[in-house]
Amino acid sequence: MQNSGEAGLELLERCKQSCLKKPKTVLLPDAMDLRVLRAARYLKDNRMAEPVLIGSPVQIREVASAAKLRTNGIKVRKPEHDARFDHLVRAFFDKSKEKGLTRREASDLLKQPLWYTAQQLNREAGALCAVGVGNGISEIVRAGIQLTEIQEEIQTLSGFYLLHSADEKRVFVFADGLIVPRPDEMQLADIAIATSRNFEHLSGQEARTALLSFSTAGSAEHPLAQKVIDALKLVRERKPGLLVDGEVQFDAAIVPRVAAQKMPASRLEGKANVFVFPSLNAADIGLKMAQHLGGYRIFGPFIQGLKSPFYYIRQESTSEDIVNGIVLASCLV
Repeated sequence: MQNSGEAGLELLERCKQSCLKKPKTVLLPDAMDLRVLRAARYLKDNRMAEPVLIGSPVQIREVASAAKLRTNGIKVRKPEHDARFDHLVRAFFDKSKEKGLTRREASDLLKQPLWYTAQQLNREAGALCAVGVGNGISEIVRAGIQLTEIQEEIQTLSGFYLLHSADEKRVFVFADGLIVPRPDEMQLADIAIATSRNFEHLSGQEARTALLSFSTAGSAEHPLAQKVIDALKLVRERKPGLLVDGEVQFDAAIVPRVAAQKMPASRLEGKANVFVFPSLNAADIGLKMAQHLGGYRIFGPFIQGLKSPFYYIRQESTSEDIVNGIVLASCLV
């Protein structure tokens, strides 16, 4: 395993090299957005991915042409022009009719780029999806749950962010910063296990996972702290080999001196690199503090819990952000 300095410095570059050796197919349902088109052009020209623009070829090329952006060599796919479209509709209808979905509704949904993409991920091995600027997170989760296979052992969809320090010598992940507002102990356990696995997959480091709270090792008695304690028990039962501890305050999770005082028996030793927050509120606040006060560079979020990776494109993302997000998500396939 690498240390945090090596991982922070080399992680993105290693993923780029992996993409060059074996470019992955990336489905792009937000193909009318210029940032997405520019990212697709860059990835194709640099042979780092095989982008597929999902939507109307005429409309997509009109948008690209107006910006003097070439689309030649990039695949463009309109859902209803797929030769197997009727088969896909029938499969979706058969799977969902007990929930009240009609065949017409199934067809209308699969004509939408997002829903068609979610269906395609089950057919195209090794593919991933980058989506967000044209679709809200609730719709993405709904499409993902209904059409994309769920990972084994994980029942909770969540999102994690990758953070690099300004000097690129430290790398961490925060979760869940995207989907579950108030996770219960079962959901926290799912989030911890999925995030730890993805951190190790991306970074090459051993995950040192902290279940965060306002309490450390029983320093406060409260139902919110107890929920984190219960989540820790579940994680240890399911993944006894995972280096994980909680409930723990952030300073005791990341500062060895504080850890020695507040939690001397913990194997984390104040060297956590995976942080599982007790709520979406806390995760979002912590993330923005790290970014704007600590100068950390933020990548993601990446949706986890589905068998195929989803990189969620934030509204403020640049085309460079989208490229980097797709490169990192490619290393999760």
